[in-house]
Amino acid sequence: MQCYKEFPRSIGLLTTLASVVYAMAGLALMLSLSRWVALGFLLLYVWVHYVHYPRNACVNCAYYGCYCISLKGRLVARMYKRGSEAAFYRGMKRAMRGVHVLWAYPFLALVVAQIAGRPIYLTDLLLAAVLIVLMVMRQLMRRSLGCRVCLMRDKCPNVGPDRRRGVEVVNQTPVPPSR
Repeated sequence: MQCYKEFPRSIGLLTTLASVVYAMAGLALMLSLSRWVALGFLLLYVWVHYVHYPRNACVNCAYYGCYCISLKGRLVARMYKRGSEAAFYRGMKRAMRGVHVLWAYPFLALVVAQIAGRPIYLTDLLLAAVLIVLMVMRQLMRRSLGCRVCLMRDKCPNVGPDRRRGVEVVNQTPVPPSR
């Protein structure tokens, strides 16, 4: 399987844009509930994406110091010391726990608001539907644009064992595998 030595910035910008749109939609939903709930969501988003995830996964990645699918490789190289690639699997599993908490936060906030007696409005349901679509879209983009051509795919918990293959590094866009 051909893989990128360094991801093109356009792919990173696309996945980062999807993440930012998710954050804006989540923030709009949280603001309809309460300013404090929205502040909690915003702080959790920043902590997960710029502290927890980089400290656990990015420091152990082959793209440390390079452009990667999340555009954090170079930023992480300035903030944290390099880890070992052998610890990538465990670090990525730990990092994904934070991402899953971030994804669940808006829905848990809606449930708590409903229990507390606040009615759920149509706009809340529409924003929740937008969040679900954005989560699915981001994962599909990441899998098709990133995981398919990533150097760490053989060591990643997000790629099933049946989809792991050896990797061959290329500098330009990899060609689709022939059938």
